[in-house]
Amino acid sequence: MTLTLALLALACTPDDTVTPPHMPRLVDVNYAADGYIDLLTRTEVLADAVDESPGGSPINWDDATAFFMMDVNTRDMQALDDAIDHADPDYANVIAGMEALLSVDTSYAESLGPMSNTMASLSNLTLKQWEDWFWSGSRSVTNDEGVTVTAEFNVAWVGTGWLVELLQSTEDGRYNDTTWFSGYYDADGALGWWDFYRSGGVLAVMEYEGDIGDGYAEVYWPTTDRAGDRMTWEWDAPGVGRVDFEDEQPPPNPPDQTLVIIDSDGSGEATIPDDFDDTVHVCWDSDLRNASCPSDKKP
Repeated sequence: MTLTLALLALACTPDDTVTPPHMPRLVDVNYAADGYIDLLTRTEVLADAVDESPGGSPINWDDATAFFMMDVNTRDMQALDDAIDHADPDYANVIAGMEALLSVDTSYAESLGPMSNTMASLSNLTLKQWEDWFWSGSRSVTNDEGVTVTAEFNVAWVGTGWLVELLQSTEDGRYNDTTWFSGYYDADGALGWWDFYRSGGVLAVMEYEGDIGDGYAEVYWPTTDRAGDRMTWEWDAPGVGRVDFEDEQPPPNPPDQTLVIIDSDGSGEATIPDDFDDTVHVCWDSDLRNASCPSDKKP
């Protein structure tokens, strides 16, 4: 009888050998990466944040901003030319502007698309709660180097928002809880950042305020063949704003600039690189018809 009770008690004892996932903490924040973009100051944003803050809850995926999900694109701006006749040469300038926006979207997706796809994949993931302030879950995904990895999504409430990290692992040991990307998301969704890593170094940094249609985001690539590239998006209203892509070139050449500005009346302008290390500057009016660019109006 005594032996039976002892075995039952042992069976009901929690398994203390289970190692919890890594919990992101304030000490893990890459404050050095803050120097790449001037939008936010991480020490100021996190001034009132505290590790292991009680009373938190996981991020609500349904309310998460497109910036947090890394789903950054200009589809709302590109809709400007949906209703025009693309065969009419009177609309050539606005069509060129929309093609320039698409080229920026494509360039962004080529680099950070796998991270955005991973966030979309994780949006229906059931997270396990390890502490009142810590949740984690994992899923098999394809990373930005084309490798199938187990991505571990860890999120910790710090009182003012969440510290978030994606760790990646493979059975062959190429990745072993290696940080893929990490960041911070404010409790009201008003701001945040992501740091993306490759081979231990910073691949790119994103900082943002607001959201698509009413916000600002910036990405800078400090390493790889994209070193020095910078993209900025600014929306004053849905479909209204400014997109700027500076594609760094070998010295002494200046960056190739793709710039599109759309005003509230639909008029706008675009600066587009051409094939001869130069740029083309085109403008259109509120009727979306070709217009002359004022000589005193520089992009």
